[in-house]
Amino acid sequence: MSKSIIQKNLSCVIPSIGNKKLIATLIRLLSGTYIPAEVIISLPPKKKISLAKFNYNTKIRVINGKIKGQVPQRIFGIKKARYNLILQSDDDIYFEKNTLEKLINSYERLNKKSMVAPLMIYNSVKINLFKLETNKHQCGNIDRFGNAHYIKNCCLGKKIIKTNWLPGGCLLSEKKNFIIKNFFPFKGKAYNEDLIDSFLRNKKKISHFVITNSKIYLKKNYDPDINTLEVLKYIKTKSYYFKLSNRKTDIFFYLSCFKIIIGSIIKPILKFIKVR
Repeated sequence: MSKSIIQKNLSCVIPSIGNKKLIATLIRLLSGTYIPAEVIISLPPKKKISLAKFNYNTKIRVINGKIKGQVPQRIFGIKKARYNLILQSDDDIYFEKNTLEKLINSYERLNKKSMVAPLMIYNSVKINLFKLETNKHQCGNIDRFGNAHYIKNCCLGKKIIKTNWLPGGCLLSEKKNFIIKNFFPFKGKAYNEDLIDSFLRNKKKISHFVITNSKIYLKKNYDPDINTLEVLKYIKTKSYYFKLSNRKTDIFFYLSCFKIIIGSIIKPILKFIKVR
C-alpha cells in the first residue's frame, strides 16, 4: 500500500510537555499506511508549541489541559476527541509504516469491549522490551509482588495474545472503553499508572490484547532506573494500586519495595565506579 488512508473515525491523543521527541513521533505516525483523522496534542496549562511546519492531511489540534500530568492531560484529550475510535500514544513512540494498519485490522476482528496494543520493542532491536520470565504462566499477568509481566518470546508466534494488563504508551479502542476519570491522584511521574488503568478496565470487563505483528519502538528504556528521591513516590503509587485492587500488602509487597530501595542505592554507586 503506497498511499496513506485516513481513518475517518479515528482520533489520536498524545499528552506531552512539548519536547523534541514529539515531532519525530508525529512524523512517523502521519507517514503510515493508515493515519488518524485528527491528532490531539494535550499540553499542560499555558504551555505553547509551534507546529507550523507540519503539512499533513490530518488535522492537528493543540489543546491545554487544566492539570499538568500525563494522566490528566491524556484524559482531557480523550474527552475532547471528535471520533469514536481512540489511539492513545506517548510522545516518544517510533511507529512502523504499517503499525496502525495492523492494529486496526486486528481490533476490528475482536469484541468491541476490547483494547489492543502493539508489541513494544526497545531501541529498534528485535528484543522483547519487558523482562522474560521463566514461568510462562506469568506471561501477561501481574504477580503477587505487584510486578507486571509482559509477553514472552515463546508467545510471539501468536498474532493476538490476551493479557491482564497493557502498558499505557500506545493503546487503541473505542472511547467508551477508556477510563476518563482522573484515576491517578498523584503529582509528578506517573509510576504504576498502567497497572491502575488496566485494573479499572478489567472491572469494566474490557479485554486486553497485544497484537504482535504491529510494532512500535522506544528510544529509551520503558522502565528507567528510579533514583532515590523518586523511590517513595513509586512505593506510594504501588501501595495505592494494592489498596485499589484489594491486594494484601503482605511480605511480598514489602520485599518488592525493599528491592526497589536497594536498587536505587546500588545502581548510582555502580555507575560511579564504572565512570571512574
